[in-house]
Amino acid sequence: MSAGTPTLSLPPLLRGSGSPVLTGLVGAVQTFILLTMLLLLIPNPRNREDNTSGVLGLLGIAEWLRDKPALRERVQLAFVDNEELGLLGSAALRSWWHETGHPYADAAIVNLDCISRATIPLVVHHGESGLAARLLPHVQEQLPRAILLNAGVLPLSDNYTFRELGAVDISLADPAVLPGGYTIPRIHTPRDNTFHLERFTYLMTGLCDFLAAEIAAREEARSTRSSGVPAAP
Repeated sequence: MSAGTPTLSLPPLLRGSGSPVLTGLVGAVQTFILLTMLLLLIPNPRNREDNTSGVLGLLGIAEWLRDKPALRERVQLAFVDNEELGLLGSAALRSWWHETGHPYADAAIVNLDCISRATIPLVVHHGESGLAARLLPHVQEQLPRAILLNAGVLPLSDNYTFRELGAVDISLADPAVLPGGYTIPRIHTPRDNTFHLERFTYLMTGLCDFLAAEIAAREEARSTRSSGVPAAP
C-alpha cells in the first residue's frame, strides 16, 4: 500500500470475533430469539385474527355447504393446531392421511390464516403455483388487491407441510416498512382484539366461488376421461 493511502481502522472494541461489542450484539439477538420462542408457548387470549378468523372461515364454509350435498361430499374441513411450534398439527394430519391411505395427493389444499384485518389478500404458494393461480381470480373478483406470493422456503403457515402438492395459504397482510415485504398487524400481542367482518365476508365469498368452480372442473374432467371423449382445447 502506498504511503498516504487512507485505511479503515476499526476501534479496538469492534475488532475480531472476540470484540465485546460484537459479542454483546450476538448475545442480545440470541436472547431476543429465545424470548420470542418462549412467548409462543404462552397462550394468547387475544387471538381474534390469529387464528380465530381462520376457524370462523372453516365454519363459514361448513354453513355454505349445508344445503349443497354434492359439494359437501367433495370438501373436507380440517382444524389443526400448534403451527407456531413447528407446523405440528398439519404434520400430524399429513401423517394420519398417509397411514390411512387418504387420497390427499390429488386434493386442492387451502389454508386459512389471519383473514380479516389487513388490507392485501396474499395467495401464498411455495413454488408450485397451479392451484394458487386458479384461486387468485376468484379472490380478486371480491378483493381486487389480492396478489400471488411465492414464499419459497419460508414456512409461513400450515400449507408449507403440503408445499410440494401446491398447497396454498390465504392471509391478509399490510405492506411492511421494507419495500416488497408484508406484515400482519398486531398478531401475537394483546392488541389482537379486532375482527373485520366486511373483508372476511368478501374473502369467503371468493373462496366459496372457487370451491364450486374447482369441483365442477374436476367432475367434468373425470366425466370426460370415463367417457373417452377428447377434452375441448
